[in-house]
Amino acid sequence: MADIEECVNRRDELLTSKLWLNELKSQYIKQVKECAKDLPTDFEKFPSSIHTYIDHYSNSYAQNRDAIIAYRAREIFAERLAGAAFIPNDSELKKLEASVAEEERLLEQVQLRLNEKVHVANEKIDTEYEGYQNAVDLSRENEELINEISELEAELESLNKTLEEKERREKDVVEQQSRELQSTHNDLVRETAMRDDMDRERGRLEDRLKRLQSDEEKRRMNVVDSQEQQKLAKRWIRSIGPVVSAKIENSTLLLTLGEGVGEMSGRRLLVEFNTLGNVVSVKTDDGPSVALVACGLAATASGDKVESAVKVLNNSNFEQWTASQNLALVEFYAPWCGYCQAMAPGYENAARELKSDSISLAKVDCMAEKTVCDDLDIKGYPTLKVVKDGKLTNYNGTRQESSIVNYMRKHNKPLIQQVVWREFDKFVQSDHMVVVGFFDEKSREADVLKRIAQEAFDDYTFGYVNDRTLAGKQGISYPGLAVFKDFDTRKDIYEFASDENTVRSYIRSSSVPVLGELNAQTFSTYVRSGIPIGLLFYSTDEMRKSLESEYLDVAIKYKKSVSLALVDARIYHKHAKNLNLQPAWPAFAIQEPTKHFKYLLSQYKRMKVGDVDEFVGNFIDGKVEPNFKSQPIPKPNDSGVVDVVAKTFNDVVFDKSKDVLIEFYAPWCIYCKRMAETYKELGEFFKDNASLVIAKMDGTENDIPSADPSLQFPGYPTIVLVRAGDNAIFQYNGNRSLKSFIAFIKKHAVNSESHTEAAVTVEGAQGDEHIYIEAPKHAVGYTPKDTRHIEL
Repeated sequence: MADIEECVNRRDELLTSKLWLNELKSQYIKQVKECAKDLPTDFEKFPSSIHTYIDHYSNSYAQNRDAIIAYRAREIFAERLAGAAFIPNDSELKKLEASVAEEERLLEQVQLRLNEKVHVANEKIDTEYEGYQNAVDLSRENEELINEISELEAELESLNKTLEEKERREKDVVEQQSRELQSTHNDLVRETAMRDDMDRERGRLEDRLKRLQSDEEKRRMNVVDSQEQQKLAKRWIRSIGPVVSAKIENSTLLLTLGEGVGEMSGRRLLVEFNTLGNVVSVKTDDGPSVALVACGLAATASGDKVESAVKVLNNSNFEQWTASQNLALVEFYAPWCGYCQAMAPGYENAARELKSDSISLAKVDCMAEKTVCDDLDIKGYPTLKVVKDGKLTNYNGTRQESSIVNYMRKHNKPLIQQVVWREFDKFVQSDHMVVVGFFDEKSREADVLKRIAQEAFDDYTFGYVNDRTLAGKQGISYPGLAVFKDFDTRKDIYEFASDENTVRSYIRSSSVPVLGELNAQTFSTYVRSGIPIGLLFYSTDEMRKSLESEYLDVAIKYKKSVSLALVDARIYHKHAKNLNLQPAWPAFAIQEPTKHFKYLLSQYKRMKVGDVDEFVGNFIDGKVEPNFKSQPIPKPNDSGVVDVVAKTFNDVVFDKSKDVLIEFYAPWCIYCKRMAETYKELGEFFKDNASLVIAKMDGTENDIPSADPSLQFPGYPTIVLVRAGDNAIFQYNGNRSLKSFIAFIKKHAVNSESHTEAAVTVEGAQGDEHIYIEAPKHAVGYTPKDTRHIEL
């Protein structure tokens, strides 16, 4: 009975729980619905605590899950009690527990699905809220940007007003400057016209000066001849007995004889002689020539005849005589040459003076002895060559008698002289520049200085000292080197470098003064030094003083690499033009004589010391490109001759796939004009030959952008062939006929087979043999190039 009551009580409790759970479920569902109803549709009003709501209801459901499970168990139990009044056994209870477990599993699945839906809803809400927040931020930024744009528009309007005012003022200034520039331009035009007039007047004055100098030279020569003739006349008068009167006219001695000379007594004689005292002819005043014996002059003439000290050489004895000479000097002259005539008396006197030194002087008449002169390629008169141990070298002295004597006596001395302390001071003052080495006689340094002396013997006197004590007194290391000179620093001291080229550069750098004056007298010294020359052009004496003081430190800094020198642009303006400089001073350029290259400092701004310093440093470092004068690139033409300018030179001439024959000409050269038609025919002849280019270049308007010495031509016309493949250069020295040109090309061109095959089609050449024979320049006509970088 108690058990039944207990079951009834349990049932009541389950029913109560069921009611409670139903109520709880209703409340839960109601609350969820209310929450769902309260959820806002406008995201702007979406509550920030939405996650709090979701968490609250999820936790509430989880807390009541056990109660729901218990409720379900009680509900099943109550249903059983209502249907049958019995107490369930263990088996029934286990089934009930299994049913409850299944219900719990289903509830868990419901829970999981609910959680997933909540998670998805949460992510969607977060995404949409983030988009909303971004939209709000963008709206705020947009509003800020609108405000900033408004401010900028206001500022821009203000700037526009300011700019308009500034433009108006600048326009007024530009108009004023334009008027001033126009006025300046007009002044420059007038000044240019005046300068042109001055240049023309200068040219006329220079021509007049040259004529006056020529007249003065002739007058001086006449004075010299007159003095010499006076001496000869006196000697003749003393030799021939009684003379009533004597008179000199030109090169003729007019004598009126007295009594005691036989049939010639009282007769007038016209005796013609040359500058050497040799009688050319003797005539009476009525015309017929007479023998010297006829007037009793044979013995006197032969007795007093002045024998020339100068040996006369010809084609037959030249080689034998020069081979037998230890030291001699040979003059190659032309009888019509005024310079040769002016030099003749001094050359004769030098020959007499040098006899005591066993040094012979000789001469060759190139008009009569063409074979010798052509073999030695004598191009001008007079040309002097030194003969030493049978070998000929160029004479590098001047033509004065004293210079010839000193030059030849110097060559009669050893290359390097040993100097002892007693003679040291005298020796270092014996020449313009004296190079003294301080080392042991048999040392590497001695060998180096000997090799340098062989190259530069004409420019310096060389000696050596093997006295350590003397070296110490001179403040020179041992081994060491010193260059003594009569200018500038007086003495330059160097340590004897291990590299021969360094020693050579030391001597060369000492040969030119630090920031000296470059002119006609000093130019050759600068060129022979082998060092690039930095030219500072000035146009006034005040400008020169300023440049000399401002650029001295720069000159000292780069002394061993670049020789800075001052140049008067008023005198040497043509040299500035040759360097491609504009006539605006001061100006600076570097000239590299060994390569014939030039490097210009920009003239677009005022020259400053720092700019020149940097420019020279960059030049030494190889960072400056040379400047080449060039005509504009020509348009292609359909003729067989290609026009080349400096800008196209390397591309055309050094094209390794082709042979290139190029002529360097001058528009004013008469020999170039004579050859033009033949050269044009040569171009037409090879026009269809793709492997050969016939070209020409105006050498007066274009620089050659190549340091190859074979292309540094001395005059016009110069013709060279640059061979395909190795770009070897061959100079054309033949006559200027079409056949000779073709033969030259066949001889030197790489593609000679195709040229030979084409050659048979030349007009008038069938069956003829093309022969190339070299001819001397004087035989074919040649205009020397004006190579005077400094006008002499």
